[in-house]
Formats: sequence, C-alpha cells, structure tokens
Amino acid sequence: MSSEILQDKRALFYKNSIKINYAFIFVIALFLINDTVRSAIYYKFGWGNLLFVLFSIPFVIKKVFIKGNFRPVMLYVTFSFSLFLLLGMLLWHRGATYGFMTISNLLLPLLLLCITIDKEDAIHALRTLLRILNVVMVIVLLLGVIDYLTHGAIQLLLARTLFSSFDLGTLIVTEHNYGIYRYYSILGHPLTTAKYFLIFFIMNNIYAKHDKYLINNYLVTLITLFGLILSGSKTALVLGLVLFIFFNAKKNNKWLYVFILAIAMVVFLQSSLFQDNLKQRFVQGAQEGDLTSGRNTLLELLIEKDGELPKLLVGGGSDYSREVAENLNGNIHNFEYPAIMLAYDYGIVGMLLIYFCLFLYPMAQFLIQKRFYVFFIFLILAIMLNTNNGLASLGSDTLSSFCFLIFILMNLPGEKAREKDTKKKVRKRIRLTW
Repeated sequence: MSSEILQDKRALFYKNSIKINYAFIFVIALFLINDTVRSAIYYKFGWGNLLFVLFSIPFVIKKVFIKGNFRPVMLYVTFSFSLFLLLGMLLWHRGATYGFMTISNLLLPLLLLCITIDKEDAIHALRTLLRILNVVMVIVLLLGVIDYLTHGAIQLLLARTLFSSFDLGTLIVTEHNYGIYRYYSILGHPLTTAKYFLIFFIMNNIYAKHDKYLINNYLVTLITLFGLILSGSKTALVLGLVLFIFFNAKKNNKWLYVFILAIAMVVFLQSSLFQDNLKQRFVQGAQEGDLTSGRNTLLELLIEKDGELPKLLVGGGSDYSREVAENLNGNIHNFEYPAIMLAYDYGIVGMLLIYFCLFLYPMAQFLIQKRFYVFFIFLILAIMLNTNNGLASLGSDTLSSFCFLIFILMNLPGEKAREKDTKKKVRKRIRLTW
C-alpha cells in the first residue's frame, strides 16, 4: 500500500474521529485531582492516576505511533530507560501495583515529553491550564488566610477527616503541637502548595508574553507572594522573590510594583508568621550550619559511615533510597534530593537518562532557540523541584505534572516566531482592507 493512500486513510480517520480536549483532561488529572486529593477520597488508590493513564495512552499512540509527531532523541532515550527499568523489575520482584505506578507516574510522563504539537495547540493547552489553575489558587489562598487567622483550624479539620488515613494528617497534628505553622492545603504538603503557587506565577507570566494576563498581573504577584509565605518554604520564598524581580525588571510601571512588593514584605517581616516560624527556621539552620533542613547532614553521615553508594546500572527500585537513608539513623528519613534518590532507585545511568529528559534536553532546546526568557524561569522551577523528594516519589504526581509543563513550554512558539506571525497577520489584514 502506497504512502499516499495511507495518509489519505489517516486523514479520513481523524476527520471522522471524536475530538478530545486532552489538555483539559490532563490538567484535571494532574493538578486538580492530584495524588493528595485522590488519597483523601480513597487512600488505597491514591497512588495511581487512572484518569491520566486512560487518556495519555491513546494520546501517545496517536501522536507518536500514528502521526509520527515526536522528538527522535527523546524517544530513543525514553526507550533506553525503559529497558533499564525492565531489567530492574525482573530483579526486584514487585507486584502489579508497582508496575501500574511505574507506567502511570514515570514512563507515560516521560513519553509525553517526546511529543510535538502545533504552536497554537500549545498556547491553547497553556490557556486551559491557567483557566483552571487560577481559580484553584485563589480558593487555596483564601482558605489559607482563614486557616492562618484561625490558628490552623482548617488543616486540623483536614487532619481529622480527609487526611486521617495517611501520613499528611499525622504531620499536620505534629507540627501544630510543636507550635509550627505551615499551610497544609487540600493540594497537599506545604512544599507542594508552594510549588503550585510558583507554577501559577510562572505560567501566567509566560502566557502574558503570548497573549495577555488572564487576571491582573499585580494580583498574580500578590497571590503568589502570600501563598509562598503561608506555605513556609524557605527555598520557594527566595526563588519567588527572584522571579518577581525578573518578570518585572523591564516593565514601565516597575517602580509601583517594587513599592507594593516592598510594603507587602515589610508587613510580612513584622508578622508572627515570619517571626515565630520562618525566621526561627533560618536562624536554627544557620546555627547548625545546615540551611537544608537536615539534607546535607544526612549526606555527611553517608560519607562518615562509609554507607552504601548507588549502583551504576540497576538500582534497588522505588523507595530503596529511603531504606539506605534510614539505615544511616539521621534526623530525616530520606535524602530529599531527587538525583540522589533516583540514583539509588534506578541506578546512576537510569538517573542520568531521567535527568536528560527532564532538564538537559529542554534547557538545551531553549538555548538553541534563543528562548533565554523561558530558560531562566525553567531553571528556577528546576531548582525548586530538586530541593525535595517529589520528583523521585513514585506515588506522587510531581514528575507527571512537571512533564506536562515541560511539554507545553517546549512546544510554545519563541519570541521571533511570534513576531513573524504577528507581521503576517497585520499584512493579511492590510491586504483584506485594500
């Protein structure tokens, strides 16, 4: 059968097929009904993102194997990692649940990065993300303010009800008893909530570069600032301030922006939220010589005790890094740095292949395309995600949601491409007018 006949059949198939808004489904599955929300609904199945699996498989098949819209290098690396993973699974003797989690939260997200889509579809996906995320983050912030003013009443209610069946409920009660306030939202751990606020700020500003702000840019900044403050993440707050300065450095009204930001920071620095919590954590970390909340101390213990090092080709499977960390008897029960955890779990080569897909390839593409603006904000997001264990946790949606963001960013048009499109549209309007 000739290639022309095959193409005609494919075109006829897509013309008659049902149109599915994959962007909408992925946003719901990865950002709205995330692993914390699923665990709160039914803990036994919180680890598996069934909705994402059901729709990402046909999406990957359609784009990669039928239409051929893929990045060859990324697909080759992903398949290479799959072979290492298959070799490991033969040695680990894990069950069907582990296999489903691997497909759902590791392999399918990586395959998503291999796909190319039209620039207009990428902008549509970003717009879909923001229309949902903006509403969610406003609600999360309002609940956070109420929670803080009521001394944690909302999160304590969550700990007694929706979060009572897993570790999050215990963490909330423990920190409350110690007099520590950090905002545990319906989205999950304070670090997860902080990550959401950073994504909210970054993606709104990127979309504004392509179209316009969906909500007022000052409001975006204030929502993000107060959200990061309530979350109590030292790293996220510092990175947020860097982003605030970067995104508004070239704006005509930047001095008004700086003035509003300065007032907000003065109010925050005088609040009990900073004085009794964040300030104390900074001071304690400085006195102990470790601002990483015990992460670097655990690495020192690994060296001092001549602990087990990661294997080159095959690791011990998901969560094996936790076993190694617990054997060191440190103050924390995991290394928290994803690169180290993935090296123990999937071997050093496996970790390098994952990092190639998640960071090296996208950053190289942004530099080659001279998209320095996107490169910088992607670097900030990468720093945030590499300071906690979300990316390496197989039961978490962190890697999946991050892959979806990378998927959008890599397929968005660059600055020069947008300028050319704008000029073409203007010339077309002029011709139509004449």
